Amino acid sequence: MIRIKINLAKIDQTAVFEGKNGARYVDLTLMENKQGLDQYGNSHMCVQDLGKERRLAGEKGPILGNGKTIGTVKPSRPAPPDDRGESTTVWNRPTAGGASGVSAPADDSTDLPF
Repeated sequence: MIRIKINLAKIDQTAVFEGKNGARYVDLTLMENKQGLDQYGNSHMCVQDLGKERRLAGEKGPILGNGKTIGTVKPSRPAPPDDRGESTTVWNRPTAGGASGVSAPADDSTDLPF
């Protein structure tokens, strides 16, 4: 699970749209931080998607907030096999000292020959 906090005042109102039921929507993109965790433990940033046309024109959406992983994340079902017949599911494990209190292994080295 990823918990996010956004600053509503930073939403570009020109990119807010109305759905079929009359409700108003905004498209958001959640991206992992390239540098890993920030000083507050946030692992993601939330950016407003301004739409394909504006994106192709080189315009970037405003950063609305941040997010952090809470607990461990497991997909509800395995991903379908890729073209090699292998599952693309990534099973996350808790980070060292994570919310579950279980420490992750120090490295990913194994005795596998590949």
